[in-house]
Amino acid sequence: MKSRYFLALAALVAAQSSSGFTVILDGDEYRGVNNIEIVADESSPTPPTPPTEPVDPPFTPDPDPNTPPVPNDCPVPAGLTVLEENIPKVLTTFKIRRNQAVALAFDEQHFRHGRGQIQFTENTQGPSPVKWAVISSCPGDFTVVPGCSKEALTDRILVDFTGRFKGNPKVCSLEPGETYYFNIRHFDMTIGRDSCPKGKTCALYVRP
Repeated sequence: MKSRYFLALAALVAAQSSSGFTVILDGDEYRGVNNIEIVADESSPTPPTPPTEPVDPPFTPDPDPNTPPVPNDCPVPAGLTVLEENIPKVLTTFKIRRNQAVALAFDEQHFRHGRGQIQFTENTQGPSPVKWAVISSCPGDFTVVPGCSKEALTDRILVDFTGRFKGNPKVCSLEPGETYYFNIRHFDMTIGRDSCPKGKTCALYVRP
């Protein structure tokens, strides 16, 4: 559609005479016009607002695809940093600082015939004070369960997935097909606090 300014300009050119201009604007005739000023509207038209599309939540990949996913009902330990890994197949050194713990994932496939043991011991690569070890279905969970927890400098936890030792307080009886975590940190139960000295990196060995 032509603008009003274009129509006025066309009429201006067509109707020029000695007695002035005759301007026709929107069908109205204006005679004897000597001066006329045409100002163009240079403002940009407002673009239409596009319809709002629903936005899907961003994809959040597993931060460590090499370890099993953590169950949704596992609490986050307050003030404790938990380092998750799969349980090693050989004697392995782990170094942690104050208020840190290691959570080593495993299932019955890590043990021949569905039973075995997990050992932890002192390490000369750093301070290696008393340790608190607990087997749980949640990483970083240090709830004491008979047969599934130990506090010592060096010790072991007996593990059984066969069901033959259920009720034995010296054996940690576990369910086949489930993933568990061997949680360990430097902690002294008698004083109720972390036993790794401040500013130090403590070390320990773990061997299945």
